[in-house]
Amino acid sequence: MRTNTSRRRFLTLIRIGYSRVVAFEHEKNAEDPLPGLAESVGYVRGVLAAMA
Repeated sequence: MRTNTSRRRFLTLIRIGYSRVVAFEHEKNAEDPLPGLAESVGYVRGVLAAMA
């Protein structure tokens, strides 16, 4: 997910008052998914922090 696209998606969710779960599926390595998950969570946190 590109940063600009992610930012627009998050802004839209905030604008409409969405308050439920948002799920992202990412399987960088199906054999060991934890590092890819950690990378994805870090990415989303970074996008949200940049928006603050």
